[in-house]
Amino acid sequence: MLIAFAECLTSTLRESDLACRLGGEEFALMLPRTEIKEAQRTAERLRHAIAQAHSEHNGHRISVTATLGVAELDSAKDDLQSLLARADRRLHQGKSAGRDRVVAA
Repeated sequence: MLIAFAECLTSTLRESDLACRLGGEEFALMLPRTEIKEAQRTAERLRHAIAQAHSEHNGHRISVTATLGVAELDSAKDDLQSLLARADRRLHQGKSAGRDRVVAA
């Protein structure tokens, strides 16, 4: 499923965007020069692509969904840790609200 997820990233993100795995099932996407509304639309496109993707394992179809937390960098007060912490709070809000959604700051 990780390969299918990577294909979703490739088809959704721009060349200037950066995706990295934080650990387990958590990833961070950096979308330079992107306002929060456009980042939210990108996250929705990615969420939809992931929901449409699937893998096969031992003859069984595997599908997944994604919950994404979106936060915008405030260069006057943010460092990477505070930005990731805000996005993580949104992620957990989405999970608490039922998963398979995008929550923006």
